[in-house]
Amino acid sequence: MKQKLIAALVTSAIAGLAAPTANAGVIQATYKIFAAEIFGDSSLSLKAPVISYNLSRPVSGSSTNPNTFKIALTLSGGKWDAAAIANARAVLRDPSSANALPNTVAGAVLSNDDKTVTFTFVADQDGTTYPVNSTITFGDFSAAAPASASAVPAGAAPALFTLAVDSVLKTPLDAACAPEQASISVTAKMTNASDVEVDTNDPGAIITTPVLASNVALNITASSSASFGPAVTDNEVSKIDVLTTGLGKIFTSTASIPSTQAADDVTVALKKTINLGKITIKDRASLYDTDGLAKYTMAGTFGVDAVGNVSGDKLNVVIGGKFVKNGSVYLSTSAACAGEASDFAGATPSATLNSALDAATFSTTINDADWLAAASSTRSAYVCYTVPGDQVVPTSQFKLVSGSLTKLGSSKELANPVCPANMYNLVSNGVQLDVRNYIQKAQTDATGWVSVLRIINTDESQTVDVNAQLIKDDGTLLNAGKIVTLAPRAFKYMTAAEIEALLPETVAASGNNARLRLTAAGSSLRVQNYHLNPVTGAVNEVSAAQGDDGPDYARKADGDNK
Repeated sequence: MKQKLIAALVTSAIAGLAAPTANAGVIQATYKIFAAEIFGDSSLSLKAPVISYNLSRPVSGSSTNPNTFKIALTLSGGKWDAAAIANARAVLRDPSSANALPNTVAGAVLSNDDKTVTFTFVADQDGTTYPVNSTITFGDFSAAAPASASAVPAGAAPALFTLAVDSVLKTPLDAACAPEQASISVTAKMTNASDVEVDTNDPGAIITTPVLASNVALNITASSSASFGPAVTDNEVSKIDVLTTGLGKIFTSTASIPSTQAADDVTVALKKTINLGKITIKDRASLYDTDGLAKYTMAGTFGVDAVGNVSGDKLNVVIGGKFVKNGSVYLSTSAACAGEASDFAGATPSATLNSALDAATFSTTINDADWLAAASSTRSAYVCYTVPGDQVVPTSQFKLVSGSLTKLGSSKELANPVCPANMYNLVSNGVQLDVRNYIQKAQTDATGWVSVLRIINTDESQTVDVNAQLIKDDGTLLNAGKIVTLAPRAFKYMTAAEIEALLPETVAASGNNARLRLTAAGSSLRVQNYHLNPVTGAVNEVSAAQGDDGPDYARKADGDNK
């Protein structure tokens, strides 16, 4: 088990009584930032860091006229440990004078909720004045009270309070893909013999400081195989081969691809596997583990329950998209997706496809030695997709939808969420056409204008399935769905409402209208686009505002576009 105490040193301070000065009291703490992932243990206790408060007023008293005041430290979260507080001492001292005798008090009072600890000082040393910027140090001096000021080192305390933490330090994981630091702070309050606040209520006084902080240590997300780089040959550029050799059932070859060309239309070999992208687990920040000394990092041994390591257990990931029946999705350490059986020998590298064939789910335990280790603080794996070669493959924008990295139960570490990201956008080498002045159904509801598309299969011999997908104003491609099957030379009128009812993803109306992309596994497709106002009867043909990106057989230099 990981040890439960986090070393970090405590010094604390507060005090003062006398005429106010131009100075303001200041509380400070040298605290550490811990990994939010370690706070799965509700009984975890940490030690508070160095805390100090500089007085803004001088303090003095005499045996005949003692000066009594109290110092209280209140936590914003967590609790002080009662056993540790029983041995605690507070030491008022003048750090500028080695000869001034420190004023040491015991008998701290702990509040019923264990959040506030209070010390009472009595200044009754004749002729001794603790000047402005004197400090109070809090610690466990139970072995022996310090005999002089030099026995209490400046900037450090001999022993510390124990702080039992609460759930606030795990909250950064609630928004792990855009986390914000969480903290537990301490607030100082000083009161005189009449229980009236002094010093800490002066204008400009800084009386609150963090004593413990946390943030997310790991980042888990995916990248598209289309942008591996730096060379173009490092990237996946395969398309669904819908021409004579492929008939939409295999992928185009990616051998020897110049940087200015897309994949060849003619299949050199039957290509049934493509790389969809890479899932990567890496350090997001350098944060402390439970001992306050070692870092919680992927640079350690993955999957081991010990301080300084990530005790990763299962990688649970959902890859969204449109998959072919009897296809397979699996993890590999090879960018070329070689060796499904040999990779991840200690794991189950294959995903499970759902019945709708729009999600592939991994739940995989991976040994540390099986990961692709691109750097000491990184573990990654490629996501590969193999098709059977006997069925038409749908186009799709693949995405890492969701997931988590769970940890070994013995470690009590919290799971890390997986951050969504786009992966490979699989298109065909057939026809791609963008309707750039498409009116969404949501915009129709707002404006009354309707998009009516006349979709025409101008291929003389091939029946085609026409797929559609929306393109958001920020360029995000939503998943495609089949909207119509057209025989050679056939056409069909469709409204935006009819089209969007058949799409797996749509987008709400916004100030910037989404575009519509149509694709078909054929050699030619045309669309006539009409804007209709049913109320006024107005009709505008706006077919010119579209792009035809079908294959060009005559000019190979143009690749698949014209």
